[in-house]
Amino acid sequence: MSDYFNLPEELFAEILVRLPIEDVVKSTAVCKSWNSLIKTPTFISAHLEKTISFNNSTNTHHLLFRICPKESFLQERVEEKYSLRLDNEDVDEYKELHLPSNVESFWRCFRVAGSINGLSLFR
Repeated sequence: MSDYFNLPEELFAEILVRLPIEDVVKSTAVCKSWNSLIKTPTFISAHLEKTISFNNSTNTHHLLFRICPKESFLQERVEEKYSLRLDNEDVDEYKELHLPSNVESFWRCFRVAGSINGLSLFR
């Protein structure tokens, strides 16, 4: 990996650790060495620490919302949506979360149990 970019692995890891999680996940498909690096406990901890540090420095927090349209309660299948938003009056940004198809097939059993340090627990 370091020969390809002429960068020491530590420097390359520092660059990756600053990327948003969506880009980090996509980067696992680039090559085996990137995949191996990104999946190490050291990298995961460093990325989480950077994310938490950034959120604390910008005084923002992520909020996970469960949205059930009122009209869907009359239907047999309730269509639920989840969105992740920043808790900051200056930032009006949110991202809708798309569930994997295997989770959607068990929609009656799926609920958000909680969220902490960037991780969400679904039951």
